[in-house]
Amino acid sequence: MTQLGTRDEKLGNLVKYEEGTHVGYTRKQVTANEASATSYEVGTVLGFDGTDYKISVAGAADGSEVAAAIVLENIDLDAATNTDVAVMFRGPASVSKDALKIDASRSIDTVVSELEDLGIDTLTTV
Repeated sequence: MTQLGTRDEKLGNLVKYEEGTHVGYTRKQVTANEASATSYEVGTVLGFDGTDYKISVAGAADGSEVAAAIVLENIDLDAATNTDVAVMFRGPASVSKDALKIDASRSIDTVVSELEDLGIDTLTTV
């Protein structure tokens, strides 16, 4: 069958529950910076290197190897350019496990555990 079109990832596919939505308790705007041009989709898991957020990759030695936030918008980043990105960085919150976008080097079980340390539960959705 021929594909007729595509849709961007939607926030409702990711976020299933969050507390304090009226005050933005679980969300914030962060500075992301990637070495090469990159597109973030809703659900991309980021790490924090002490200065900037970037895609969490296993084996990084700057702190970004640990999940620190989940992207809440579809956004393109230029290479080596600071870009403001909306993220979920703490709970109480719940997200769909299937909507998480993780680097191929990361284990989903490890990422889930790191998100739980932030107070963000992952749910299996059907």
